[in-house]
Amino acid sequence: TGAPTLGTCTLPPPAALPLSHAGDSASGLARFAFGRRQGVFHVTNRGSCSRFGMARDILELAGLDPDVLVPIDSTALDRPARRPEYSVLDDMAMRLAGISRLRHYRDALADYIESAEWTGTKSAARSRQ
Repeated sequence: TGAPTLGTCTLPPPAALPLSHAGDSASGLARFAFGRRQGVFHVTNRGSCSRFGMARDILELAGLDPDVLVPIDSTALDRPARRPEYSVLDDMAMRLAGISRLRHYRDALADYIESAEWTGTKSAARSRQ
């Protein structure tokens, strides 16, 4: 692929989780403040992925080789508490209330990576979508 080589990195196995871009979440929360909505609303970007999937997305969008990542069994991590396999928050309450949903997490991630000073590959994030 011509991407720079990083070496191998190990990550915990897939466990689904929600992702939220701070700017998107702030915008979503403002809709509630000005709309005087009541209830429990999960304001997260659309879509979900595992920590492993998120790390792969970050490398891919930054123009790096995501194949350097190797999933490992979570029992190798010696964590004090077990992590849930699926902990995605659903924006169902927003949908039912007719409140516009936040964009997909990959779009937000691409914007973040594109604006981040550490990549030096501003075009890679957009060209990979």
